[in-house]
Parts: sequence; structure tokens; C-alpha cells
Amino acid sequence: SVVDGTTGLLTGDQYVNERRPDSRSRQTVYWQNKYHLASDVIDASYRFYRDDWGMRAHTLDLRYRFQFSGGMHIEPQWRYSRQNAASFSRGWLVEGQDWNSATNTATVQYASSESRLAAFSANTFGVKLGMPIGRAGELMVRLSVYKQVQKKPTGAPGVLQSLDIAPSLTAPMLLVGYSLPL
Repeated sequence: SVVDGTTGLLTGDQYVNERRPDSRSRQTVYWQNKYHLASDVIDASYRFYRDDWGMRAHTLDLRYRFQFSGGMHIEPQWRYSRQNAASFSRGWLVEGQDWNSATNTATVQYASSESRLAAFSANTFGVKLGMPIGRAGELMVRLSVYKQVQKKPTGAPGVLQSLDIAPSLTAPMLLVGYSLPL
């Protein structure tokens, strides 16, 4: 959205298309360790991500598998993610500063309001129940809740200061699966 720098109200072209770089270079480092106790298993992993768009992200995933007789198991999980925003992530463009409606041109090379390119942190809490079916199959049910909190953009002009322009997101998830070895 193109807004007035003082009032925060829509102005000029009002809505313009985002513009992103044509290419993206990404690097990821991933570590995972599973530790088998007498019958239970601890599973921990960490991922670091970075790209040439200025994004950096960290993800930590912890699971503990309680193994019961007969092959049934319960596995609680906690996953934490955090990322900073891409260098061109913006909630709005300011008329006369980032955008010129008279010439229909941007004064910034790239801009996007895509929420996946914004700064946020997220937690996932879940539990999985697994049970053997037949000689080699397994039926599993996982119930999880994902909660994402976006970082509020700073420097919002006018009325944008009073609006929740980066709302939190909560998503419950239910996954049912059946696996067979190949």
C-alpha cells in the first residue's frame, strides 16, 4: 500500500505490485542428534538459514519418544523458530519517499509486504501417538498447535500506529498417517 507519510492514509496509486530480486542464494546448516536411552529416544535438531536477501533464521526442534510395550509410543514435541526480515520487507510505501504516484515509479529498488519475508518468532507444541498395525505398519496421529508472532514494523505513520498491522497467527494441526516399510 502507498500511504501518506503523515496521516498513514492511502494515497496516490494506493496499491502497487511488489518487486523482489530475480535470484536468491541460500545457505543452510543442519544438525540432528538422536539419543537412544534404554527404551525411549531423545531427538534434537537445529537449523541455521541465511540468504542474500538479508534473512537469517534459527530453528530448534526437540522431541522425546516414550516407548511402551507392544510398540505403542507417545512423542511430545516443541519447535521454536525465529527469523529477521528480508532487507526489502516493508509493511507500506510512503508517498514521495518510497513511491512517486505522479511518475508511477518506486524510489526503492525492491519492496515486498509478504508476511513470510517479515521478522517473526514461532512456537509449535505437539504430541504424537503411534501404534503398530499388522506386522510392519504403523498408524500415527499428531496434534499440534502453531503460534506465530510477527515483529511489529517500526515508524508507522499516522493511523497505522493504532492498527494491528502484524497480527499473530495460531493454527491447530491434526495429522493422521499410516506407514509401511519399503
